[in-house]
Amino acid sequence: MAEQGNGFRMTRARAAILEELERSHSHPTADELHLSVRKRLDGVSLATVYRGLDALAREGRVRVIETQGGARRFDRAEGEHYHAVCDRCGRVSDVGLCLRTPLESAVVGGDGFRLTGHRLCFTGLCPACVEKQRKARKNGNGRRAK
Repeated sequence: MAEQGNGFRMTRARAAILEELERSHSHPTADELHLSVRKRLDGVSLATVYRGLDALAREGRVRVIETQGGARRFDRAEGEHYHAVCDRCGRVSDVGLCLRTPLESAVVGGDGFRLTGHRLCFTGLCPACVEKQRKARKNGNGRRAK
């Protein structure tokens, strides 16, 4: 596979990871990516997927999405967008806002700090969890419905 000037190699496993991320809109975990990559490249280990994700993240080709108390999720680093993470189930959704210039302009000050980027993640409840919460309240003042 091709090697870039900085020593980065685009291996078959890394290329398969990127292709799976491009096809997926669910922001998969490393385990989920491993299952789909393994179908394409027989014998690819979970460790290979983790190493590939780390290398792709260092190269800026993959975004790592940290979820509170959950597994890290991954996204193809194309186009500026943000994420919303459900506090209950960990679902990650894309949020299409264009805030880069106003946010970064507000941060850059006279102290010489040079920005290389930023991360912004919204948290709350996804529609499915809002509905579950609504049903639980309806069926017993907050107790879980059976």
